[in-house]
Amino acid sequence: MTYPLFFFITFFLMSISTSLLKYKEKLLSVIILITAVTVLSILNGARNFNIGTDIGVYGNITFQTASVTNSLYSFWKQSIQIYAGTPEPGYILLNYVISRFTTDPHIFYFILGLVTNGVMAYVTWLYRRQASPVIIYMCYILLFYGTSLNLLRQSVALVFELPMIYFLTKNKKGWAILWGGMAVSFHFSAILLIFPVFLYYLLSKNNHPAKAGLRAFLLSTLFVLFLIPFIRYASFNGLFDSKYMNYVNGAVTSKLSPINAILVRLLPILYMAYAAHVDKNRGRFDPLLMLCLVMSFIDIMLVPILVQSQAMSRLGLYFGIMRIIGIPMSINRVKSFWGRFFSTLFILVFMVIIWYLQNVIQGNNDIFPFSGIWWSDN
Repeated sequence: MTYPLFFFITFFLMSISTSLLKYKEKLLSVIILITAVTVLSILNGARNFNIGTDIGVYGNITFQTASVTNSLYSFWKQSIQIYAGTPEPGYILLNYVISRFTTDPHIFYFILGLVTNGVMAYVTWLYRRQASPVIIYMCYILLFYGTSLNLLRQSVALVFELPMIYFLTKNKKGWAILWGGMAVSFHFSAILLIFPVFLYYLLSKNNHPAKAGLRAFLLSTLFVLFLIPFIRYASFNGLFDSKYMNYVNGAVTSKLSPINAILVRLLPILYMAYAAHVDKNRGRFDPLLMLCLVMSFIDIMLVPILVQSQAMSRLGLYFGIMRIIGIPMSINRVKSFWGRFFSTLFILVFMVIIWYLQNVIQGNNDIFPFSGIWWSDN
């Protein structure tokens, strides 16, 4: 049983689930969707403990500590020692709750996968009017799922960002704050989400879209220039734990090639820029699509920093993850059936190539070939 086979099964089930919605078979669609999420989450739980970085750093020891601790308060105090600083309460609480029912870390990672992959399935439903749910989920699987095997806490914070942005676009501030707060509770670096919130309001509350877009790009450039000084200032003044200084000190160098890093980001940017141009010709302005474009622009501007520090590249994910929404939205701007068909095919081929480069060629922290507790891809 191979690693990509799970992707294919998930893609197949997602397609069936989406098709059933057109025939108003909602209950059956939800059941198949849950099955698709479960299939993908099996990879999260079934992997051997050499798959991913955070498992060895804090993942296993955190859950094992929770399993032998009698109270949440005691577990919290011990977690401070594990993390050498204040741990994220959302992740700690999830560990403690699951440890009340099982002592097997594989089950914990499976449930953590259900949370991450399940929220992404919810995201496809939220954005279903803006883009194809199947393409959104495939973008997630091929561009970011491998990262979720490495980042246990931040992967949850990243997927929580997408519902936050959605409710922001619907002017449902309470729900947006809730999702943003939950993101921060799983990884304190999610405080950076304040910036896209500000960007969206800048884009959506302006009567001159062209000027708003230009201001957003200029503001983004300033953000990139002052990001590292901000992290240093926040760490020095106690706003961030000292561990975040590793993000800017280049303590762990990245294996990512600068050329590859730029190429994998450039095509989605060009594609979204084309979609924004189509909107302009039709007399439309979509603040969400422009936000995806600006966030991707920030992501590519961060490349010189990201290739110097693997830790810093984790912060860039808060901007790069918007490609999951931006690419499918751009496909929707193509009017003709065959135009959308070939655009979809081209994007899928592109993402498969990116997945191959990142996971097979560059290794992505040795998550491929995948080694599971029941099988091994060798």
